[in-house]
Amino acid sequence: MSSCDGTKWSALMSSKAWTTHLSETDGRDKALRTVQYACKIARMHTDAGVVARFLQLESALSLARQAFRLGKWVNIISKQHKMTQDEGPLLEALAALADLGIFCFFILDNITFCIRAGLVKGDRNRMMSRAAKCWVLSATSSLSASCLRLYRVYTEKPQDADRTRLLRKKKALLLSTIRFLCDDIIAISLSRTTPLSTGLVGACGVLSSLIQSYNLWPKRLIA
Repeated sequence: MSSCDGTKWSALMSSKAWTTHLSETDGRDKALRTVQYACKIARMHTDAGVVARFLQLESALSLARQAFRLGKWVNIISKQHKMTQDEGPLLEALAALADLGIFCFFILDNITFCIRAGLVKGDRNRMMSRAAKCWVLSATSSLSASCLRLYRVYTEKPQDADRTRLLRKKKALLLSTIRFLCDDIIAISLSRTTPLSTGLVGACGVLSSLIQSYNLWPKRLIA
């Protein structure tokens, strides 16, 4: 590793970078999400005692993150007011579907939390399943939009001066596509009567969370 790379890595992993990242609500959420889904992978252990401990930790983190999501649907309304429509009708439709899906997910997720906390009566599992189906709609729409954007970028013929910008755009879109694919797998698992493999869901959750953490990381430290 060159001295330049070493300096950049030191800045990336500095306590200041971590403090800045974790001071943000989304940064803390993604850190907790990474640990939560890592617990799913750890639950593949054969020892029953180990499995029980990680299951308890996973449940506690899930409840904490669900509490943090209370009222988060307001962000979607705010986002809609700030949107600029300049990517064509298909991408605009996919973006609208993604926002509608995640908006409904947050609403139903908040209701699920209220049921879980005993504030209202209802079928928690049924509400969770409905929320997951809304997440499937959002993740699938986001994945489709990301794939379309990626296709457009790869078919674009840039001038020499634009190559660096295009490479960065490809990298960002590729990471987004992987993230939405992982989220789609998790959402599909949650919406099913019989969930997918715990290890698969855990791996997808960890990868998705790390990508989101990377995207949220202080940009001046990773430029």
